Amino acid sequence: MQRSYWRLVLGIIVIGFVINLAANVLIDPYQVFGLTDFNRKNFEVNSRFLKTEHLRGQRSYATIVFGTSRAQAYDAETLARLTGGEAFNFWVPGESMEGVFLKLQWLIREGYPLKRAFVCLDYDFMFASPAIDPYDLLRQEHYLVSGETSLRFYARYLAFQPRVIRKVIRANLFSDRVSYFFDRQRGRDIFPGQGRTPPQRRGGLLPENVTLP
Repeated sequence: MQRSYWRLVLGIIVIGFVINLAANVLIDPYQVFGLTDFNRKNFEVNSRFLKTEHLRGQRSYATIVFGTSRAQAYDAETLARLTGGEAFNFWVPGESMEGVFLKLQWLIREGYPLKRAFVCLDYDFMFASPAIDPYDLLRQEHYLVSGETSLRFYARYLAFQPRVIRKVIRANLFSDRVSYFFDRQRGRDIFPGQGRTPPQRRGGLLPENVTLP
C-alpha cells in the first residue's frame, strides 16, 4: 500500500514536470526554442537571442547599430541610404558596454563582413548598468555571444515559470490590441502606435513611429 502511494506521488510529480517542460517549449514566451510561433504579440521576447540568430542567417549588413532601447530611434533604412549599404539596428533592452563588446567579438570571430559599427552611448546608463542576472530570461545573451554552453542556456528557459506562461497566454489569446511584436523577417522590435513624427530639426535618422525623449 505504501509503495503504491509513493508511486502515485512520484507519477504526479513526473507528469507535472513534463507538462511544465512542454508548456515552456511549445508556448516559448521568449522565442528561443523556435518550434512554435505562439507568442506573436504583447509579450516582449529575448531580442538579444533573436537578433543574433537573424545576423547568423543574414550576412549582408555593412552597418550595425548597437545600444540600449534609446538606439531604436536610429532608422536602419535611412542609415542604409546614407552609407550606401544595408544597415541593421541591434539595440537591445538594458544594453551595456560589455554586451556591445561581446557582440562585436562574436561578429569578428564569425568573419562577419561588417564595415561600420555605430555604438550609441547612454552615459547615464551603459557605464553604470549592473551585470545581467542569470535568470533574467528577457536579457540573456545568445550562447554564441556569451560563450556558455547551449545546454546551460536552454536549461534556464525550461525552468518553472507558470506566471510567465499565464501572461503570454492572456496577452496573445485574450487581447485584441497589439502593443508589441517582433518582426522575424527584419529582426526588429515593433511598438505600434507609440510614436509621433519627429521634428525636422532632429535630422533624418529617426523613423516616424518613434517617441522622442
